[in-house]
Amino acid sequence: MTVLILVFGFFLIFAGVSLILRPRIVYGLLANNLDKIWLYPVAIVTRLVLGAILIYFAGISKYPPMIVAIGWILVVAAGVFATIGHKRFKRLVSWVLSVFEPYGRVIGIGSVCLGMFLIYAFL
Repeated sequence: MTVLILVFGFFLIFAGVSLILRPRIVYGLLANNLDKIWLYPVAIVTRLVLGAILIYFAGISKYPPMIVAIGWILVVAAGVFATIGHKRFKRLVSWVLSVFEPYGRVIGIGSVCLGMFLIYAFL
């Protein structure tokens, strides 16, 4: 299962680099798929599964308390998304895209750093 964490880390790095180089493409991709029915359950399940995996495997990482904290943040986010429902989820994502679009490159740097941290923590 640690392979899944490493893949997630590389995905975060890829997404972050994409945000740094072409933030409008990433935001456009999210905005264009916002009305797709699959986005909502994928957002919930991905956060829930990755959060649970991080919590479960935190003990074999270099930074167990930090990994557990990240895992719980993901689990809570999945719970919030599931609680607010699909309609409010779409409104939330639309709002986030509109407010944070100017900061895409900064968010990309954060994504790269988080991905590198996860990879380092589990290698």
